[in-house]
Amino acid sequence: MQERDGLEARLRGMEEALERIGTSFDERAIWRELAGFVFRTLCDAAAVDVIGQGGRSHRVAVAGPADLLDGLPTEAAHAVRARDEGHPVHAYTGGGTEGSVHLVSVPLIGRGMLYGRLLAVRTRGGFSDHETATLHFAARLACVHIGHVRRLATTEKIALDLQRALVAEPGRPHPNLDVSSRYLPVGPAPSSAATGSRPCGCTSAGPCWWSETSWATVWKPPST
Repeated sequence: MQERDGLEARLRGMEEALERIGTSFDERAIWRELAGFVFRTLCDAAAVDVIGQGGRSHRVAVAGPADLLDGLPTEAAHAVRARDEGHPVHAYTGGGTEGSVHLVSVPLIGRGMLYGRLLAVRTRGGFSDHETATLHFAARLACVHIGHVRRLATTEKIALDLQRALVAEPGRPHPNLDVSSRYLPVGPAPSSAATGSRPCGCTSAGPCWWSETSWATVWKPPST
């Protein structure tokens, strides 16, 4: 019965994670959603540490009493609960400001990239295998959304740079952009929303464009 209850709680937790994590296109907001979900459902305090430039990690999200996260063991004796693409999920038991604490450190990995780690700590006993699996699922889910956000940002930058190249010198387009330079964005728009359609690359002098519904601006031939 206890095993069945643990499995049902795990499935409910995964369903809630799918609804709570990844509601924004902002990286920090996603990390905050991850910490908040873990805090509400599984632990007394949670934090997300992300690896920045130079390989140094910095804390980008905290949920719950921050003092529970102070002085936690990071290199002390620990148990390896599982491995995720070669990176271990660690479980610690030690002393903290509130007495005995139980900590799980989950690597934040998406598409082979290590983003950092998720820390979950509580004082009411250790984490079960089902609870550790829920932590792992939530961490991977957040990393998938972070990967999407970063790829979207890269795509938008490429599209914006291309558009600026197309309209920078309408009278002297690059030889490889002869057809593309016929198309200009419609109406005023913020620079961040200046991207629109993709020219099809054909040789027709008439209207010919593919509308990108993910952006608000549409390209059309200039007025003659």
